[in-house]
Amino acid sequence: MCVKDVVVATLFSFFTFFSGAQIVVDDVGDGWKAKVDSALCMIEHTGPEYWDEVSTNCKKVTYWMGDFSTSVDSSVVISTHDMKLGSVCNIACAIIHESHHMEIKRLGIKMRECEEELECYVREGRFVDVVECREAWLVAFIYRSMMSYSEKCE
Repeated sequence: MCVKDVVVATLFSFFTFFSGAQIVVDDVGDGWKAKVDSALCMIEHTGPEYWDEVSTNCKKVTYWMGDFSTSVDSSVVISTHDMKLGSVCNIACAIIHESHHMEIKRLGIKMRECEEELECYVREGRFVDVVECREAWLVAFIYRSMMSYSEKCE
């Protein structure tokens, strides 16, 4: 095998490895893809504990007409309601929250629905505590949700 073949094989392996690790973001116009890309960058630069969970579990980000974001298989499905709020931080929180649901499922952890939601809001709350774009309404929503699910789980 010549040096050229080794270089080509190495480059192919490198690009194949990293292209498989990227999260696909649907582009539906209105600048939504750019906002999601910004949210993913925010997560990646906030800390490996968040990025590792997102990049392990989330393979695609898409959208739906619902009032709340959700996850389906390995896709985070962001609601049009969340997208129209225009907050990159809120989008990042939705991705953190839904990726944590996927992590719980991937690990086979069994818990009541209210406990799982509480766990995901706690994860989201930890993220928003360290991120720089803390909108007061978002922080209040997360902590109200934690209190609500805490009471439901009693």
